Amino acid sequence: MEIIDLYLKSVLGDFDKKQFPLNQGNTNKVCYIKPLFSYPTIDLVIISPYVFQVYLNDYVLNKENLFYVLLYDKETDLIVGSIEEVYFGETWESELKYSILTCEDKLEKSQCPKCTFWLIQKINKYGHHFLSCSDYPECNYSCEID
Repeated sequence: MEIIDLYLKSVLGDFDKKQFPLNQGNTNKVCYIKPLFSYPTIDLVIISPYVFQVYLNDYVLNKENLFYVLLYDKETDLIVGSIEEVYFGETWESELKYSILTCEDKLEKSQCPKCTFWLIQKINKYGHHFLSCSDYPECNYSCEID
């Protein structure tokens, strides 16, 4: 866990580290949160592949071994754009750094071309991910995620 903390400190500088309960159980998600200076209401959120087990007071890898990288709009309480997955394997440092350094580029692509509201990731009944306008049903724009 310390290796992730140290690595993110070298890439992000200062950040907030928080724990959020999972399904009101005895494990917490470990999240790193950094505000984006050019977008005051947007936070970069990185969810760690480690979870904190409260009853053992210890960190353990979750089942997926994935970082989740997302942009969160505090004003609208929405996840902006798509959620990126970075596998916690041999090349996790370079892949995570790329996701962090290109996060602001995704904001421009995450605006609806019809009405300029945020595009948010959704999953249809068949399990396919797509982006949809956050102003739905007033705006019905959507597109598939490659």
